[in-house]
Formats: sequence, structure tokens, C-alpha cells
Amino acid sequence: METFKFGKYKGLTYEEARKKSPSYFTWLWFNIKDKLDKPLYDYIETNLKELKKEAILLQKKYCEEN
Repeated sequence: METFKFGKYKGLTYEEARKKSPSYFTWLWFNIKDKLDKPLYDYIETNLKELKKEAILLQKKYCEEN
């Protein structure tokens, strides 16, 4: 399993970080895509559609709770 080598999720696997914050992946993609290492780039590219959906659902859940 690949792990983050930088940022707020350093040391976590992609899946662990995804559970905490799928929107982090979309932020990375739309802000620093050209600086990502190949494994992370490939992971986001492959899962981008699902990551967007997960981020929206998590945001809706947060809004409903607050």
C-alpha cells in the first residue's frame, strides 16, 4: 500500500486518508496535480469520479449535523 510522503496525511495510506478526507485528493488534483508523484497521480486519476462523489456526500453529512 502506498502512503503519503508529505502533507497533513504523511504516513497514512491513501485509503486511510481517503476515509478521513476524500476532498483532500480532489484538492491535490486541481491544485498541484503536476507536482504529484506517479503512484499518487495514478491513484487520483483512477478514482477521481468516486472521490468527488465521496467528498460531496461527506460535505452534505457535515452540513446536516451542524
